[in-house]
Amino acid sequence: MEKIQGKKKRQEQKQNQKNLQASNKALVWDCGSALYDSFELKSFERQLDSAINSRTLSMPHLPDRRVLAPPPPPPPKKPSKISRSLNKFLKSMFKSKQNPSTMFRFQERLQDDCHVVYDKSGALTTIPEVPEIDFGGFSPEINSLVRKTVSDRFTAASIGQSSRPVSSHIRMQSGLSKAETTFEQSSYNMDKSCTKVCVTGGSGYIGSWLVKKLLEKGYTVHVTLRNLEDKSKVGLLKSLPNADTRLVLFQADIYNPNEFEEAIRGCGFVFHVATPMQHDPTSIQYRDRVEATVAGVKTIADICVKSPTVKRLIYTASVTASSPLKEDGSGYKSFMDESCWTPSDLSLTYCNDHILEYTSAKTLAEKEVLSYNEIGGAKLEVVTLACGLVGGETMLSHLPLSVQVIFSPISGNIFGYYQGLKFMEELLGSVPLVHIDDVCEAHIFCMEKPSMKGRFLCSAADPTAREIKTHLEKNHPEFMIEEKEEPEIRGIKCDSSKLIRMGFEYKYDMRKIIDESLECGKRLGALQLANQIQNSST
Repeated sequence: MEKIQGKKKRQEQKQNQKNLQASNKALVWDCGSALYDSFELKSFERQLDSAINSRTLSMPHLPDRRVLAPPPPPPPKKPSKISRSLNKFLKSMFKSKQNPSTMFRFQERLQDDCHVVYDKSGALTTIPEVPEIDFGGFSPEINSLVRKTVSDRFTAASIGQSSRPVSSHIRMQSGLSKAETTFEQSSYNMDKSCTKVCVTGGSGYIGSWLVKKLLEKGYTVHVTLRNLEDKSKVGLLKSLPNADTRLVLFQADIYNPNEFEEAIRGCGFVFHVATPMQHDPTSIQYRDRVEATVAGVKTIADICVKSPTVKRLIYTASVTASSPLKEDGSGYKSFMDESCWTPSDLSLTYCNDHILEYTSAKTLAEKEVLSYNEIGGAKLEVVTLACGLVGGETMLSHLPLSVQVIFSPISGNIFGYYQGLKFMEELLGSVPLVHIDDVCEAHIFCMEKPSMKGRFLCSAADPTAREIKTHLEKNHPEFMIEEKEEPEIRGIKCDSSKLIRMGFEYKYDMRKIIDESLECGKRLGALQLANQIQNSST
């Protein structure tokens, strides 16, 4: 009996040993739905890796972070002498200029600390993806690629503007290593959205139109007003296109010129348009409007000189400072150009104290600001635009004085407007005219030139008062024009060819300037008011 039990026990042990050997030959993996032996599992792993790899390559926005296995070592074979010479020659000819693992970096200053960063490993934000390219170990110059991308892609609309540095990341897939490029602008204006400009007197006729055009062109504009509590003026400027993101208002007064420092801070260009039209009787610092105007110009120029950012100051001068009258009073010079200056002692028929004070203030202020171009080693450039009588349309709710002077042969001498027209003719030998849009384009032209300084006359036409009256009679017969016996003026040419030679072009001639001024007067009711006053006086 014991022998039988021992035999059975040995058979059971033998069977268990066979089962163990069988299990070692074929391991079983339970995946919940099917059974795979080790060979099938290896095949499945290879298929899974292949699927993951192909999926990764089809999704270029996901960085490939796989660690590639090193290539198998080449079989030990001694190359022949010819082969070694050939390899050495090829290496010397096609040696890579850049190491693929090198990080490329270059810097250029952008004005106002606008930063543009290119990073190959970042997400796609600006330019489309391109397939991975194998350059066979060669690394092309990254600078040319990045510079082209900057000029083609980063415009005022795509970058935007902020008081803080702006960063944008671009994924560049070209088979190169990570490339990080930082741009910082300083000495040149690559983007208008990074350029701040200041306009003094931004609520006036010229100032408001200039602000509108600057905003339309993408500039960030600092504007000064005498009173930020004036809702009509503030509301007008805030209603302009792009004002919500690119307009900054400051309160400053010519009678307190140091107030302009905050508005000028950080700007690259300053347009000094503001000028006092009336003397502040409460002022104890200045005796009259002339002193206030000259002191204001000097203080603003000093602020610009001290500023590390201001490159150019453009001053809105008046053509009344450029009279061709001879100093001895013997008549006019043959023409009027930038060499002409209005004499200090004037004795004219169509003149009053208010007009004389204005003319003297503009003349002395322009001379003062131009003197800053004579400072040795100064980086500030000063441009003065001696503008003619400005006409055309307006955004203001009231009619500008200069526009009323242009069609004063129709409205008559209400409020002395026609006297102002005759004063300009007597002072200058003609009535230089320029359209408001041309005036503002000329200001911006003087800013955008790489380098520019000096005095420039800005006038598109130079008719006499008689020629203006003749145009109105011929083209607007519905209006009655009073005939007066007046001395005939031969007409002196206002030569603004200096500005034209710089590349500027006028778009509006005499006819358009006069006609648009008249239409503006109709729209704002100035002609109806003049007729009512004339009828009530008869």
